[in-house]
Amino acid sequence: MAAKVIHRRYLHLLMKPGATVSLRYVKSDGSIITLDSWAVTSFHCAGNTVNVMNPLNHEVRKLRRIRIIELNGVEVII
Repeated sequence: MAAKVIHRRYLHLLMKPGATVSLRYVKSDGSIITLDSWAVTSFHCAGNTVNVMNPLNHEVRKLRRIRIIELNGVEVII
């Protein structure tokens, strides 16, 4: 069985505004966080960030796309 992977250049296909995603992300200190079922609020194609919102408490986070290591159970490669 082949491993599921996606190149980061294709993230925009899965992270359209309004989509719900689960992801793993490497913070600047090297720790890994998991965000389950967060809504994509905006994806900056010309830039290098994506904004996601927690639907439970409406917390918004701006994430650097290069630090996303897994999206919806699929490994993201550089």
